[in-house]
Amino acid sequence: MKKITFLVAFLFVAFTYGQDVIVSWDFEDQTTNPTEGVGIISLIGDIEEPANPFPQGSGGTGTSSYSSTQYPEQGTNNGTAGFQFDFSTLTFTNITATFERRGSNTASAWEQYEYSIDNGNTWNVIGDNDGATQNAWPGPIEIVLPAGADNATNVSFRIVSIFEPSTTEYTAIGETSNYGVGGTWRIDNVTFSGGILSLGENTVGGFSMYPNPTNTGSVTITTKTNQNKNVVVFDVLGKQVLSKKLLGNTLNVSSLKSGIYLVQVTEGNTTSTKKLIIK
Repeated sequence: MKKITFLVAFLFVAFTYGQDVIVSWDFEDQTTNPTEGVGIISLIGDIEEPANPFPQGSGGTGTSSYSSTQYPEQGTNNGTAGFQFDFSTLTFTNITATFERRGSNTASAWEQYEYSIDNGNTWNVIGDNDGATQNAWPGPIEIVLPAGADNATNVSFRIVSIFEPSTTEYTAIGETSNYGVGGTWRIDNVTFSGGILSLGENTVGGFSMYPNPTNTGSVTITTKTNQNKNVVVFDVLGKQVLSKKLLGNTLNVSSLKSGIYLVQVTEGNTTSTKKLIIK
């Protein structure tokens, strides 16, 4: 536990590089399991999956999306029903949500984006879509989460149906349609990404790790001086899953499951962290 605390404490004085996938869903396997990373998707507000929960996706024939129905009755439960995503952003910053959305003609045209970092006890509104949900796939929507979602153990992001502003009613997507509880919302190609926090000072010179991604059960770690190293590996939830004093250059990772990890290397009084993908 002390090593995890040490990592997090130093990451607050860090800089970032690149944008990396934290967790994503493409629903092509017709399940709600993430395609990459660790996370949970839920239907909230007593809505349900329709008879076919994985209809055609944004890519057309042969692709899948995730669908929901049985939204609140007209004029009730504003801002409570929709999709929720739970994941960790520990060691990530500048979090971005990207997804594609579609609704049937009788579904709500208005949706609101919110996030929480306290297991849903408090929800913070990011914004809404200005009533732009369509009965089509118009392209990806990108939402930048506020800094409060950075480097957090429990992050929740949700997309909920809301009344048209200044009214107490849902507005249907179809111009000639009436809102109805049987309307459906679909979502596809959901990705949460961010920059990995890396120590901004006292970094290990020439730190390199390969192959990355790896499916060989091991990686080679080299540095400018190639001294003995202490290597600690964390999963995306910040849990230490491997710790080893490395006398050579080869780190055995065969005990780790497929996924995304953070490898912290300490050499002398310097420390650096890199992302490792195991396939």
